[in-house]
Amino acid sequence: MLLNSKNKVGIDELTFLSTPRLLYVCEQDIVEACLAHRVVHSHGFLEILYIYEGSGMVVINKKEYFVARGDLIVYNAAVMHDEKTSKIGTMCMGVSNLCLAQLPPNCLLPRQASPVVHCDDRMASFVEGLFKELMALMEDSSKEHQVICSYIMLLVLSIARHFGKSALMGKEPDSTRSSELCDRVKDYISQNYTEELSNEVVSHAVSVSPYHLSRVFKQETGCTPMQYVAQLRLGKAQTLLVHTDMPITEIAYNVGYNSSNSFNYAFLKLIGLTPGAYRKMYRL
Repeated sequence: MLLNSKNKVGIDELTFLSTPRLLYVCEQDIVEACLAHRVVHSHGFLEILYIYEGSGMVVINKKEYFVARGDLIVYNAAVMHDEKTSKIGTMCMGVSNLCLAQLPPNCLLPRQASPVVHCDDRMASFVEGLFKELMALMEDSSKEHQVICSYIMLLVLSIARHFGKSALMGKEPDSTRSSELCDRVKDYISQNYTEELSNEVVSHAVSVSPYHLSRVFKQETGCTPMQYVAQLRLGKAQTLLVHTDMPITEIAYNVGYNSSNSFNYAFLKLIGLTPGAYRKMYRL
């Protein structure tokens, strides 16, 4: 049952402290997934994927997860991820303005919960139907259809939250000094990736030495702070290339590059395509 109380919106026991906003709904089949090459990236919003065909591996916060048809993948905001496999067909939705008690903005599951939610056959068919209905309704911008889309979105969020919390992983609390330092570094980079960043600048911001920062961060994440910056910038650039018509030069400056040449070089080196070729290929 849907509930409304001033700024609170909820379904049964799940209460949203603000009204979530549906940003987009899209589909990518196995053929398109084989063509698309994305680096490890994150979003400032929540993203939920439903796998309707295929199977393979995804990497989320440096951990690999096997996924298959019927699974939901929950990408909380600022979580680094990579659809490593190219053999899955997905339906995806992005959600902003999500606020739940005791969780950071645009986060649906607590950190100790698995980001991969397994659904049984009956629930998988139901969720797939919800995504298909969302995509059909999004083609019509009428107010009535927008309202229905909002309710379907709330239902998908509640299903993912319910089944995700039911399968909490038995992992140790992530409260060591190293993990806390890396969290502070990621937060700082996420808030300042458009600025001039260096190892010295970041280490000064979190009050540790550059050497200590590099050693601990690479040990925890598998990459250096500056590699993380590059991955974050290019991941955001890929999102802008695919989901907007923003000129490439403007995208370069929006994600922290001083020139389109340096952006093109970094993009080609890591992705294997120029930004223009990537945009054209993804929109085929």
